[in-house]
Amino acid sequence: MKIRTLYAFTRKPELAKHLQQLSLHANTPLEVYRHEHLLSAPPALAPDNQFLHQLKRQNDAFLCLIDADADLTYWNDLRRQIATHLRDQAIAVQIAPSIECVERSLTPHIDFVMPEALSLLQYEELLSLAQHQVQLNVERRFSSALRILAHEVGAQIDQIAHLRKKGYRASISEAVLHDMKGSIQKLTRSEKAQFFREFAEYCETAQPAAQEFRVGAPYVGVSSRVRKKSAEKARTRLNAASEKKRRAFSF
Repeated sequence: MKIRTLYAFTRKPELAKHLQQLSLHANTPLEVYRHEHLLSAPPALAPDNQFLHQLKRQNDAFLCLIDADADLTYWNDLRRQIATHLRDQAIAVQIAPSIECVERSLTPHIDFVMPEALSLLQYEELLSLAQHQVQLNVERRFSSALRILAHEVGAQIDQIAHLRKKGYRASISEAVLHDMKGSIQKLTRSEKAQFFREFAEYCETAQPAAQEFRVGAPYVGVSSRVRKKSAEKARTRLNAASEKKRRAFSF
């Protein structure tokens, strides 16, 4: 997953021209969005916003270059409307007259700060840093999905044990557990090791059932269908994260 597209948000024609020249040398397409209201209060973003519409066709990582004079509240509003699955691929760079004039602590959701007088070497280094940041984002998302699945596997095993102890069949939970096993088998060796570490953590912290088991007593725990829905969601999340990780680390 390479950085293939750049989006610039600026009201400065000179800066837009400079960024376009750099993008041509680096062979990275650049689209410039000039908003007359960037210096005013954050606008109400329309559903047909040109930038958001463009992102619907976006499948690679991308950079958003934001003029320091632009109202960052606008970018934060815009970022919230970017689809969740694309946020890991969106790297925000604030372009400032000088590095010293920007307080990093006052710019949330900004990954890097670069000067307006950006050289080609700095531009190419920025692309490399952004690529690495995307990989970190994707890896973090994958680890989170893997942890959720590992804990869901543990919960399914608890569910099966609970139902069998009470004299019920556990066919739904067993089928769900079998489906999750398919997702686990697709993991690499290192990913499986990570999965089992997360699973061991679940086992160490799992709490025993608070109530006594009595065969034939009515079951008052989480329903198998609710647990199935939760497991399917965890499996889908892991599969999507795995695919994104594979693309992020392949060139």
